[in-house]
Amino acid sequence: MSARLSSKWDSGNVSELVDVGTLKIFLQGSGHSRAAGDPGVIIVPGMGDSGLGWSAVIREVGAFARVYCFDRPGLGHSPPTSSSRAAGIMAAELSDLLRAAGIPPPYVVVSHSYGGIIAREFLALQPNDVCGMVFVDTNTENSPSLPYETLGAMADGVDYYGVCGYESQHKLTAEEWQQIKTPADEDTRTADAEAKLCASGYAKLGERRQYEAQVLGKKPLAVIKGQTERDLRRLYDAGLARGNGTEEQRQIMLTALDGYDDGERKNQQAQLRLSSQHQFSECDSGHNASPFNFRPNT
Repeated sequence: MSARLSSKWDSGNVSELVDVGTLKIFLQGSGHSRAAGDPGVIIVPGMGDSGLGWSAVIREVGAFARVYCFDRPGLGHSPPTSSSRAAGIMAAELSDLLRAAGIPPPYVVVSHSYGGIIAREFLALQPNDVCGMVFVDTNTENSPSLPYETLGAMADGVDYYGVCGYESQHKLTAEEWQQIKTPADEDTRTADAEAKLCASGYAKLGERRQYEAQVLGKKPLAVIKGQTERDLRRLYDAGLARGNGTEEQRQIMLTALDGYDDGERKNQQAQLRLSSQHQFSECDSGHNASPFNFRPNT
């Protein structure tokens, strides 16, 4: 990346739509003032998510670091794009955004869910600019598949946020939480576009063989596993209580959940191979850990 273009992103609360070629991407910077050479924390939200869900974490981390969060095109405050929503393209958009805003490396990249695929594509683009990474219950090239259509049938009419405990446990403001629960139509369309290319994103990342190359070397890496199976079982149980699903669909879900947590733990721990300096922990929240305070179990 070229030398710093501007210093306005180094301190205070700054947010605006940044011109990135033909795109306009919403970026916000907040927290501790950043001096030359200090790492900047870059947050990469999960599939179909804007940076809003990270507001509580940003407030906590901002006490000791400079934090940058962005809305991918078509999400949150960023206008949509006709460009493919493939992970590699979204990683390139992040790279271009940081360059356009004049936010120099080094970066600590924090990602959640499918954001982990995007973050690792970003790492492939700028390996020398990333000085550390945090994966929060992220997807990987080996993420177990789920029968999402069947899950949708079982969870029909179920209050996801209430059943999974997010309604009572989140750390967001009332206004932030209301926005999370009522996404705009464009957010939903973009989430669908990202989801359609999810499987190909896994495959393309796998071709990079980042585990074998230990691409982070000795740079610090933290992997935080959430309790995704707990979410899924709560949704299943609530759907069952409503009489949702056929007997076949119910059995499909139970089969998918059998051993899911053990498999997901192994999948999360496999990411530790990216660096020789790593730490693994589990948090008490479900999959959507970003609006929560992490409480490690291990």
